[in-house]
Amino acid sequence: MSLHPSSLPDFSTPVNTNHCLHTLIFIDLETTGAVPHRDRITEIGLVWYDQETGWQQASSLVNPGRPIPASISRLTGITDAMVNDAPTFKQLMPALLKLIRGRILVAHNVRFDYGFLSRELARCNQALGQRHLCTVRLSRQLEPEQDKHGLAVLAHRWQLTLNNHHRALADAQALAQLWCRWLQHFDTEHFNQLVKQCIREVHLPPHMQLTDLIALPDGPGVYLFYGEPREGESNLLYIGKSIDLRGRVFSHFSEALHNSKEARMVQQTRRIESISCAGDLSAQLLEARLIKERHPLYNRQLRKKRKIFSWKLEADAEGYLHPELYPFDEIPLSEIGQCYGQFQKPADARKALEGLSKKYKLCKYRTGLEKHRTPCFGYQLKQCYGACTGEESSESYNERLRTAFSPMEIAWWPFDGALCLYEDNTFNTFSCYHVIYQWRYLGSCSLLNQATTLLDNEEQIPFDLDSSRILQRQLRHYPKQKSTVLPIVKRRI
Repeated sequence: MSLHPSSLPDFSTPVNTNHCLHTLIFIDLETTGAVPHRDRITEIGLVWYDQETGWQQASSLVNPGRPIPASISRLTGITDAMVNDAPTFKQLMPALLKLIRGRILVAHNVRFDYGFLSRELARCNQALGQRHLCTVRLSRQLEPEQDKHGLAVLAHRWQLTLNNHHRALADAQALAQLWCRWLQHFDTEHFNQLVKQCIREVHLPPHMQLTDLIALPDGPGVYLFYGEPREGESNLLYIGKSIDLRGRVFSHFSEALHNSKEARMVQQTRRIESISCAGDLSAQLLEARLIKERHPLYNRQLRKKRKIFSWKLEADAEGYLHPELYPFDEIPLSEIGQCYGQFQKPADARKALEGLSKKYKLCKYRTGLEKHRTPCFGYQLKQCYGACTGEESSESYNERLRTAFSPMEIAWWPFDGALCLYEDNTFNTFSCYHVIYQWRYLGSCSLLNQATTLLDNEEQIPFDLDSSRILQRQLRHYPKQKSTVLPIVKRRI
């Protein structure tokens, strides 16, 4: 089985074919899953219109070189036995490139199909720079009043023939039928205008070689865009991270056509550096650190050193608790568990305090919202129970104050010792153990028995808000099947 073109019988040709129908090729892929850098193509279906021969089609099963999950086989009907003797993508590639060359790829959710094609071609040291168009997006533009735009729904709405849904050729044929229905139904000028708006083009940076981009690695890591060196400096433009380095870099080039910031950055790019990592956590932590250290031009958000403030409840001479606002980096690590909220501005912290005071009838004097003690203004409005006058005991007031602040309590370190997280991936040979203590990243090591040595100087590692948020977010969903979480007891008392 191979991609040999054949005529498509019983397929009506629209009267209006002067809108470049012959420049389109409708494509659908079936795959082993939904992740381009991990999964593989199992079937390709193509339909196109030729001005001399009329409608043409081509399809082929593809040997993915790996088992097809049972859930995918149930969906598509494609089994391991069906693809065992099928050609590989590399074997089909010359015929495929010949068919799609110069045409606009049209697919339903084109990012899926384009992503898989790009990935498979990259494995063969080829790049996909085709213009492409998404029929989901076009359908939403044509029928904004409709909520659903799935292919099966559109087939029913437009009375298309779709007898074998989730097989590549059948779905590609349905797309071609849909296009013809649209041509017959919608005003030609309006339709063509929307088509132009939906076409996505891919342009590589003018000063980059295609071979340099193809050489970018698979898998997780960090990438750095450099501009023209000036006065001995590297002129670092941007630092990003991804679990799919090559795919993410190429996506910048697509976005540059519709985003002025991306366009400026791509135009200035002269060189791209990549750093492969053991996984997404490694890439996120490395990206955050490099941005703070190297201050790339276009990373404005993480580049800023943000000041964070938090409330801490302290007792006065009479035993009443009152909130004091501190810069977060000035709070001792042992006391962070007694703090509430993280605010970028003191004004934001005060606004939150005012809301709590009103909701829980806290004393405005005891909270510091008023300087005058007896009685506070809230007491006169019956919005204070008398903590300022002594009518409410410190025990009663403190309990209510803690209740009011409890939703803002900072989730602090819940473990007895340090955590050691193992991370690796299937795309390269990288692996490491991350050592974390009190939401501070202490570093990584290649062997588990080296992890405790990172604790020797843990007090010298400052708290960093960005890395802390990365760690907290990752730990909530850290995949057990790919990692181990091991408590490490501190050796030092």
